[in-house]
Amino acid sequence: GQSHTVWHTLKGPAAQAFSDLIDDYNRLHPAQALTLRAFATPDALLAELIGRFGRPDAPLWVQWPAGNPEVLYGQFKSKAFENVQDFLSDSGSSAVQKASMAATAAFRNARGKWVALPLTAAVPVVMYRADAFEKAGLQTVSQFSDWKDLQNAAWRLRVTGSSCGISSPYPAWVHVENMSGWHSQPVTTRNDGEDGQAGKYAYNTLPQVRHMALIMSWVKSDLIFNGSSEQAMAAWSDGRCPILLGPSTAFGELPESVRQKVVVTPMPLWQEVSSQQGKLFPNGDGLYLIRPSNKEQQQVAAAFANHWFKPDVAARWHQATGAVPLTPEAEQMTRRAGFYERIPGWGLISSKLAQVKSAMVKPFQFAKRQDVLNAGDKEIQSAFASGKAAKSVLDDSVRSANAMVAVGDSSLTDAPVKGRK
Repeated sequence: GQSHTVWHTLKGPAAQAFSDLIDDYNRLHPAQALTLRAFATPDALLAELIGRFGRPDAPLWVQWPAGNPEVLYGQFKSKAFENVQDFLSDSGSSAVQKASMAATAAFRNARGKWVALPLTAAVPVVMYRADAFEKAGLQTVSQFSDWKDLQNAAWRLRVTGSSCGISSPYPAWVHVENMSGWHSQPVTTRNDGEDGQAGKYAYNTLPQVRHMALIMSWVKSDLIFNGSSEQAMAAWSDGRCPILLGPSTAFGELPESVRQKVVVTPMPLWQEVSSQQGKLFPNGDGLYLIRPSNKEQQQVAAAFANHWFKPDVAARWHQATGAVPLTPEAEQMTRRAGFYERIPGWGLISSKLAQVKSAMVKPFQFAKRQDVLNAGDKEIQSAFASGKAAKSVLDDSVRSANAMVAVGDSSLTDAPVKGRK
């Protein structure tokens, strides 16, 4: 058996919003009520899970990064986790047909099925504080015309007194993986897995090197925050850096009083590389379902998953956190509530992201994605400190990524599904 517990690693306003939603769920479903348990880090959660797995006090749902389910699957028996999409289909849920591609893309396996319930799925955006722009004599814009335009804004903020211009956490995800997809440049050979799985990481071509060289020049010019992703998120949240180039979920880190002063825009384009927006690779954490041990557990798991997809619940979560809309209905409800009128730009992006078959996103279909991203972050952030050349940074990162994983050998984010039809 196992307990009716959700283990998570959410913090700050997102943790509070999740707790509020669970309280509402429990009021509506007293017979299938859930309890929450918070952990400081995914590693702490995993260590506890290893000790309790298979015991009556094991959890039902656990939060885990989308890009690294291999760690979960590698620790436990092959039948340990349910494929959430199959589980919902088998329980007769209509949620499967409603899910947006943007919310589920990061959790899809080799067969295109999403294996976890989307929790903090995000896309990279540019987000800035309108009041800081006005103070610096800058006009608020709904889209930066190009990367130099964004650079000029950061420069103006610095010379008018901001201690930092741009904060950009998770640089490998933003400036390598998504910069490539946004400009229709492959991250790997074989067209990012669309031409068959076998291939290698190859994100060190001229457009990618040139973009990294720009970011390195920002470091030297003191236009971009130089530190870890956690520190960079804090520098955005507390107002030191008025521009964020990072995950949409950074919106959820802001105090309520500041959220009204934020403008969200898509990332700029290098017009000479691509004049049209390409595709983004969402990332974030999901809730993974430990295989229910009896019918009661199945009913509890199904009740919560169906509740999570209710338009009003999904809309509240999207508004509270900046996670991409879970369903088209959640985006429409948010629009009718006037939420996007207060957050210029986010409505335009969200309307594209909320589609069941959004052309704005695609799944990233390679194994050990999170390991590769984490190693890339370290490589880039250490180069910020050392001043290493952009081409060397990407060459070394590609080498270590290909050493870390034989891309073609992946079962991708495929949850073991033995025993299921």
